[in-house]
Order: sequence, then C-alpha cells, then structure tokens
Amino acid sequence: MAGRFTLAEVVKRTGAKRRSVQLWADAGVILGAPGTDREGTGTHREFDLAELRIAALVVPLANMGVPIGMLRRFSAEIRSALLVAGVARLNVGAALFIEEWSPGSQATGKILDRAAKRIGQNYVVVQFSREKLLLGWLTDEAGPVAISPVKVFPPGKYDPRALLGVLDLTGLLGGLGK
Repeated sequence: MAGRFTLAEVVKRTGAKRRSVQLWADAGVILGAPGTDREGTGTHREFDLAELRIAALVVPLANMGVPIGMLRRFSAEIRSALLVAGVARLNVGAALFIEEWSPGSQATGKILDRAAKRIGQNYVVVQFSREKLLLGWLTDEAGPVAISPVKVFPPGKYDPRALLGVLDLTGLLGGLGK
C-alpha cells in the first residue's frame, strides 16, 4: 500500500538498527499502521509516513542514550505536532510530558513540515539529563539561524552539565518518504 513502510524500509531509510525499530514499535515509540500492529502471526508491521519521520528523529536521540520512556514521550509530542501540521493522520491524544520551549505545537508542526519539504534550515536543540529532555525549535523562516543554547532556552533552563545535541531536521526528514 502506498504511504506505508515495512520494518526493513524503516531501518534502511533511517539508519536505525532492526532490533531498535522492533523495540520502539513494541514500546509505543513508533506506532504500526492500523491492521498491521500486533495482529498476530503472518501479519507484518507497516508504518505510515508520520511514523517513519518520528523514527528518523528518534535515532539520534537513542544514540545519545535517551531512555525509552523519554523517547516515547518525545514521539508523542512529535506525533501531536505532525497532526497539527496536517502530516499525521492519527490523533493518539498525546499530552506534553517533555519540557519544551517553542512557539507552540502549531509552530513546531510547521517547522517539521518545512523540514520534510526541504524548505530552509530547521533544527531542534536537545538538552538531555536524567530528569528531563528539553527541546528548542529553530528555523530560518524569519532570518538566519544562530544556534546558541543559552539563547535558545529561556533563562534558568539551560544546564551546561547536561548532554546537548543539535538535530538538523531538514537533513533528517527531507525527502525521507520518497
């Protein structure tokens, strides 16, 4: 079926390990397409485009050592933002469990949509500690992007001792579903 991707295709397109994708699907980090998720012997899981994009964003976070529970919360927030942008088809009623500084999920969805369409520069700055995952969304829509954690996060939120990463959303999502 068009717009659906097998586990093998998710692995190939995202660079994730096969076992990781299986674990993420079992744990609810990525959701199988209706009629293919947990349907029993002989039915292979398939994933829609939104879940493929979520998997692509989860790979670098998993490589940073973000625990599965935080990955699940992150994917729920991304799924919600993709829904707002009109990219996802399913609303799973995700609540915001991750502390996030952004202009709101509508703007986050727009940034994710721009990245998927390869429009401009789009980033998420990720700060990870044992207690929280902090996200700051950046785009060049209004001008050049300057990535400075001190300026991305509100005063008092940036912790210089926490692990910090920058994900190039355009690089991760651009052309992924083609």
